[in-house]
Amino acid sequence: MVTLHFAAALLYLPLKTDDNPNGQYSEPELYKTLTDLTWFVFSDSDPTKSWEHRREAKKGIDKLGAIMVEEIKKFKTPIGIWDKLTGGAGVRPPPPSLKDYGSNLVKRLLSSGKSAEDVAWMLLWSGCAFVANSACAVGIPLPSFLRGTPADTSIVRPIDRLLRRRRQQEALG
Repeated sequence: MVTLHFAAALLYLPLKTDDNPNGQYSEPELYKTLTDLTWFVFSDSDPTKSWEHRREAKKGIDKLGAIMVEEIKKFKTPIGIWDKLTGGAGVRPPPPSLKDYGSNLVKRLLSSGKSAEDVAWMLLWSGCAFVANSACAVGIPLPSFLRGTPADTSIVRPIDRLLRRRRQQEALG
């Protein structure tokens, strides 16, 4: 779920959290919606259930897309003196943080002339790809750690060494 929270902050996805109590999706709901589409497109392994999976994925994505479009329509693009007062040209904006990245991204995309619909779907497709692929990347080394066997890939070896060192330190003291 770490990748989901990161994607929600990065891409302005409507995840309900302590920081965003008005979010419309719980963790499991948003994760399922985002990964269903990616799973269907790249891993449609059961042709007998393809139509049903496709329909369910489309229904979930359409609902999420509509919610995102409505949320993004609430943004106003700053103009004139307001732009200067809120960090436009000539005024140094506050240092960026991940918490604000999604809303800043939306503002920049809207100010570049993109419609709320274009921005919403751009962020939504990015979220679908990011969450599912990141979850896979995190899940690949997991079986090796669960079995307690040394990792086979060069990416996992440093993590495996750190875990072994930590286990040794815990055993000693």
